[in-house]
Amino acid sequence: MQAYFESYREYDKKIQYHVKNNEDCEAHFHENVEIVHLVSGCLDVTVRGMKRRLFPGDILLVSCYEPHSYVTVGSSEWESYLLPAKMIPQFTELMKDSMFAEPMVEYSSRTDEMLKYLEILKPYAERDLSLVPIGYMYTVLGIFVEEVGLCKKTNNKESELLLQKILVYIEDHYREPLALSDLSEAFGYHKDYLSKMFNACVGCGFNHYVNVLRARYAHKLLKETGKSLEEILVASGFQSMKTFRRAFSEHYGITPYEYRRSLGKESESQ
Repeated sequence: MQAYFESYREYDKKIQYHVKNNEDCEAHFHENVEIVHLVSGCLDVTVRGMKRRLFPGDILLVSCYEPHSYVTVGSSEWESYLLPAKMIPQFTELMKDSMFAEPMVEYSSRTDEMLKYLEILKPYAERDLSLVPIGYMYTVLGIFVEEVGLCKKTNNKESELLLQKILVYIEDHYREPLALSDLSEAFGYHKDYLSKMFNACVGCGFNHYVNVLRARYAHKLLKETGKSLEEILVASGFQSMKTFRRAFSEHYGITPYEYRRSLGKESESQ
């Protein structure tokens, strides 16, 4: 999943359910509420700059428009539920001026209770919603609120809004030459402040983040086109083959050339 405002989900009024294996998820945000249940392994999460480590049985809840990211530690299997915000208006109204005091609940009888209702929701994924699944969504959210509590949104709200705008900007420009100085000029903040805020809220440095997006786009081009590595390098926004190879290898554990060979395209221009 790339890092950007997932606007295509804004009009979605259906539950989405996915199982992820050993996957990372770069910083992103969306209107819909996301619930993550870690089945096995270990997952590092960052929500609103709060960093937590999930262990089997733990449940994470990300509210509307909160920037968040996930990094697998060793291995992981996790379930992701996306609950359409437009179908739970009382909850979204409640969260306009409030936020969770804690983004996760550790494994307990309450998480078991939430999982029981989440299991009931699975058959409703990708279907038009009736009052029954809407009722269960409110039940799960109610249990979570009981467990972690709510607090008033603080001045961090301004930083969260700035981060959202920055993520959208990066998504629009990562295939071009892009530096912190460009963000500084675009948003009117000193690049040192932006660098510190980005690291704190996203969990990685700006350059690493941009190169991951470029590597993912290059991966898509390698898979779907017959372009040469040099053409893909330029199209993805990399400035040198060395940076391209390093970023791609760090993210996928294989060089771009090796990946192309695995697809049976080694005879094409490199």
